[in-house]
Amino acid sequence: MFPGQFTLCLKATDIEGMRRFYEALGLKVHIDQPTHVLLNNGDVDIALMTFLEEPCLNFRGADVFQIHEQFVTAGLDSQNTPRRYKGAQYNITVDGMNWIKYDPDENNIFFDTNAGEIGMKGENLALQRVLDVALKRLINAGATQTSQRAFRSHIMDRFMPPERRTSTHLGLDTSSLTEPGRYAGDFSLCLSTQDLQAAQHFYEVLGLEIENRVLNKRISMTNGDCRIDLIPAISENWLRFSGSDIFRIYEQLSATGLRPEGNPQRYSKEETASFAPGIHWKTRDPDGNTVYFSTAEQALTATDQTPLLEAVLKRSLRQLKNINVDPECLTVLESYTNEI
Repeated sequence: MFPGQFTLCLKATDIEGMRRFYEALGLKVHIDQPTHVLLNNGDVDIALMTFLEEPCLNFRGADVFQIHEQFVTAGLDSQNTPRRYKGAQYNITVDGMNWIKYDPDENNIFFDTNAGEIGMKGENLALQRVLDVALKRLINAGATQTSQRAFRSHIMDRFMPPERRTSTHLGLDTSSLTEPGRYAGDFSLCLSTQDLQAAQHFYEVLGLEIENRVLNKRISMTNGDCRIDLIPAISENWLRFSGSDIFRIYEQLSATGLRPEGNPQRYSKEETASFAPGIHWKTRDPDGNTVYFSTAEQALTATDQTPLLEAVLKRSLRQLKNINVDPECLTVLESYTNEI
């Protein structure tokens, strides 16, 4: 089961400060409203919302009633059920369906799909998003101009030509959102977890698979679009970015006048039980969310970008399979991946 495309929604009391913080990390605004701002860096969508009561994991574009049925079948039913709504309730022009569910650690999971996200338009939007994100990630991973042009000509121009591109009812800006040299790193949401087995089961029902497990210390899960780490050792949820130049990020944030908490520190592999020494930094955004950066030193000194590019494209292949794309598109992307 694919639960839909993932966005992390954060409650924003200081929406201007939050916007400045995440823009300084290299995320770019592509929806900008007084009450909500949506940012992206190719690896994650983060929505800042003044009207939220609590943070939530938002999944869009899937059949919400089918998702509910999947949880019922797995024995994870809840008292509330999905509902259909009229767009006028939310000041939008299309109707939809939504459902709120809580995971075993009481994290809010919100499923929301409107009529503009299903059918032919929804399929185009889903493909457009995956291919746009793939190109952004290639840029972030250091793909050469030749590789970027090849991706555009062989894949973007063929399967998402300008005449096929569409927009959401929100007027989503789908232009290039990544600027080389301003990348915060690969994103994962770290969830404070009381019962690893229960949390693992919940997210497996949601459609995520185990990517990595470290004994009883951490389980990393993903479906290609959403990446989470289940960690009993932390007492609150973290936003984690890995693989970037953390000292540069610190300078970018300091230049905004936000005065970020803490300082980047070098660590040995013994200090953090890691496979290699590196740099890390734990800070907070203006509304107090913990943001953690961690990068192995070898990632900063590597000259061969091929493994990173292969990882990007394999993740994109997984995302295309999630949305049941034209098999020819999968074949072409697989061929491009083999040529990297």
